[in-house]
Amino acid sequence: MARPRIHDISLRNQMLDEAARITATEGVDGLSARRLCTAVNTSTTAVYTLFGGMDGIRFALYRRAAESFHADFSKIEYDPDRPLKYMDEAMFMYRNWALANPNLYSILFGGALKLDHSLPETQGGIPVADMKFSADLAKPSMDAVRRAIELGHLPIPENKVSTFLISSWACMHGLVSMEISAETSGTQSGLVMLSDVDYGEKLYADAIRSLTRGLIHTYQLEANGTAPSHSTKVLDDYLESPESLAPGQARKSDKKE
Repeated sequence: MARPRIHDISLRNQMLDEAARITATEGVDGLSARRLCTAVNTSTTAVYTLFGGMDGIRFALYRRAAESFHADFSKIEYDPDRPLKYMDEAMFMYRNWALANPNLYSILFGGALKLDHSLPETQGGIPVADMKFSADLAKPSMDAVRRAIELGHLPIPENKVSTFLISSWACMHGLVSMEISAETSGTQSGLVMLSDVDYGEKLYADAIRSLTRGLIHTYQLEANGTAPSHSTKVLDDYLESPESLAPGQARKSDKKE
């Protein structure tokens, strides 16, 4: 008779790896204690011994994804005198981390776990500690944008910071999601006329930088009724300088899943 597996850190990590794969590819509805434990050759008691139940696995997956994301972003040096450089590096790091860790990306940014931010932990919501950690993830980007505004590098109104970040993230998330889909399923887009598009680093950078210019002009028009031609001069000067990252120069991310 085979000896039962020891409920140790090695088994815990293996269970999280498999749970991340199932959740990212089939959604959280495809994740059950029996299926998970069968896949890693252990008994269902491991779920309760190591995680306290299935909610514990979902929380652990979310925490693993957030910690992995934070570990990569913490490598980016923030210089308060060069906020555009931080924003540029963060843009590339986001994509590189997502491509290196598509399952964790789906969990952290794709809503695969179906965790409800509005509910308390006891009712399936995200634990308070993890909610705070998630808020902390966005702080460096918020600080960089506000510093760029303060220095005159990013001429947008202070009350547009959140809108600017959401718009930028939507563009990043959309392009990254299509790129992950292309790698995992071989389908780059559901639109036939776009099937030959190369969802690579250059398209990603060009799209986000173009969006940034467009948002600056839009906010200027809303605030002043006009958008001076020089409103993106500092940004354009940075993008033409040696400091600006070109496709292929960004720091790569390690696979963590």
